[in-house]
Amino acid sequence: MWRLRWLVIVGLVLMIAVSPNYSYATHKSEKLAWQMIFLSSYPACSNYQYQMLRVYDQIAEKYMEVYKLENSKYNPNCMSASKYSNYQVPEDLDLIILVYDRGLGRNELNANDIGGFYNHVGTDRLKNHTIVFCDCPNFKFSDPTWILTHELSHFILYYKGFGPDVVEDMIHSMDNKYDYCIEGNSYESSCSTIKTRLYLDEFAYAWTVMTPYTPAVNSSSLSNTTNTIADSAYLIDMQREITKWWLSGKIDDADYAKSLGHVIVEKEGEATSTSYFGTSNVVFADGPKGKTSDVTYYDVSSVWTGDQLDTIFGRIPFKADPDTSDISLPEWFKTKVLAWADRQIGDEAFFDAVEDLLKNGNIKPN
Repeated sequence: MWRLRWLVIVGLVLMIAVSPNYSYATHKSEKLAWQMIFLSSYPACSNYQYQMLRVYDQIAEKYMEVYKLENSKYNPNCMSASKYSNYQVPEDLDLIILVYDRGLGRNELNANDIGGFYNHVGTDRLKNHTIVFCDCPNFKFSDPTWILTHELSHFILYYKGFGPDVVEDMIHSMDNKYDYCIEGNSYESSCSTIKTRLYLDEFAYAWTVMTPYTPAVNSSSLSNTTNTIADSAYLIDMQREITKWWLSGKIDDADYAKSLGHVIVEKEGEATSTSYFGTSNVVFADGPKGKTSDVTYYDVSSVWTGDQLDTIFGRIPFKADPDTSDISLPEWFKTKVLAWADRQIGDEAFFDAVEDLLKNGNIKPN
């Protein structure tokens, strides 16, 4: 009997390149390299914006320390949005955190039902990470400090190799609980488990942040989280949804072939270890309080129009790996997976078809 262990996420090329011109620091390190930039909708940054940049930068730094994530930080910077168009990403920068002022955040994030988001592009899990959030607290979205640590939680747990049950499901469950607690239910004992107070050296005030995930705090090393048999149903559902996108024309043969390339089939008794997210491009967009949606991290961008994609991702400096392949999947395979997506045939028949593609050289394992 064959056993299945596999990971599936389709990478969507969403990024628009930002024209390079200058950078702000020289950094060479084997640690995570990151920088926070506050973007102002005005020609120059105000004293308030510089002050909030210091607050958010220190919160991010402290939060990484709590998670024992070794890092090397570029100096934080505040600049106008027009000046940022000439920003050159340092070659060794792994994570950029963009803080939008109220004007930018309300127009480009909140107007699209986004409070903030985390994004990773490319095949290397250790680089090309972006966090975007807004310094614009309002009653529709959580406060900026919470959103920052929410997105940092996505990033850190993804970076450390945890699976979707932690990186997505647990984080969003905690976020939903937080919204419930601040709507007048904070007296419940369970509310104290999802939030904590973070003290900064420079400020007397303590900020409310998402409670760190204990297993990740207790391990300073990066992990290669492996799938278990119990995960199979979850991952099969993911692949079935991606198959439906392909059949409906939402993604092309090349993108679908990438998802199939992450399918790892192992024989009885053979041990195979694979990361859930090792070669994926992912987007976690976090919406208004109380908004429920079936959209999850691997298809969140499918609900946005082309203009929305250009607006939301236009300032992200990292680009997805170029796809140089020219892939065309055979009609017999489309017929087979159509029957599988409609649950007319079982999972074994689907994996047999994928294996035939591998043997014929139509796809390659990742």
